[in-house]
Amino acid sequence: MRKILPLIMCGGVASLYGMTGTIKKDVTIRETPSNKGKEVEDIRKNKTIEIIRKVDGGKYGYWYETPKGYIYNTFITLNEEPIVKIEENQTETIKSEPKTQIEIAPIVEVVIPPVIVVPLVTKNDEVKKETTIQPIAVMTKTNQIEPTPPQEVKSEPLPMKANFDYASSLENEPEIKHENILVDSKEDTKIVKKEILKNFIGISLNFNTLTVNKTNQVGDIVLNKPLDDKATSFTFQVGTKLKENYVVSANYEITNLDDLKLSSYYLSLDYQFNYEFINPYLGISLGMSDLQWQYDPLVSSQVKDEKLSSPLYSIQGGIVFPIEKQWSVFSQLSYQKLDFKTTFTSTPAKATVTHEDKRLFGIGVRYAF
Repeated sequence: MRKILPLIMCGGVASLYGMTGTIKKDVTIRETPSNKGKEVEDIRKNKTIEIIRKVDGGKYGYWYETPKGYIYNTFITLNEEPIVKIEENQTETIKSEPKTQIEIAPIVEVVIPPVIVVPLVTKNDEVKKETTIQPIAVMTKTNQIEPTPPQEVKSEPLPMKANFDYASSLENEPEIKHENILVDSKEDTKIVKKEILKNFIGISLNFNTLTVNKTNQVGDIVLNKPLDDKATSFTFQVGTKLKENYVVSANYEITNLDDLKLSSYYLSLDYQFNYEFINPYLGISLGMSDLQWQYDPLVSSQVKDEKLSSPLYSIQGGIVFPIEKQWSVFSQLSYQKLDFKTTFTSTPAKATVTHEDKRLFGIGVRYAF
């Protein structure tokens, strides 16, 4: 008898497979073995989870496949050797060697009639001699044993113990085709349903450098103080995720310099790259900015533009660092294009002061809900 059991084929070599692992910290299960994979569920620290196989994610490293999806390998500690069993609804096929067909020659019955002696008689009724007529044998087929065809026998599945080192086999394991193998877990794995938080509010502290120029148009105007070109600012934002990678936010920024105040209102659209630990992003902004002089640089200007408005155009890039389920910190670099032009007149002199652009570096915190 030869028994055929369902196994996993690893590079052409049959081997049993299966084990469990313990989660090191709260982690997200993803749909594919990639940091860009769609988020499926969160699983908590110290929970035991069933492992199907180890998968090479290419540039994203090695991942463990679970019944719900994929988890990065550094988040799982492999457990002791598991018990491998065949699924309950599967029957084990046992094929027997075909029986040798034995052909038995048919039994032949030979019927021989009795010898008949026939006297030969002449015309004169004289017996010359006796002639013996030999009988003709008649053969009849009586029976034949038919061969028994091979039969297929089904039996119940048998539990078996895997006796090799699963941890070491996983490290160098090639692509695996698996079928009909179930790994026992020590306890039921508790899966926490992923709650996707799309909206957020945030605040950041920014350090700014402005491009400021003074041009004398008539004569020479001397200012009482040098024009300030460095300042700190605060940005308040409210935003939401439109899709998996797009984030839109409304921003209000206040910048205080020694001689003036800038108030900016703008909308930002960012494209965010989703990785396991960090989320870089790039984006653009569009809005308006108001300039308000805090004092007269000439003390007694005859004509001056005390309040001005300008369109605001911006490009920005940054990184978001998730630290908790709802909290994250971020840093950002931004270039804002402005067009402020202030004219000072002190007869007969006339001068123009421009604020053309602003470079900004900010750090902040966000709360998702």
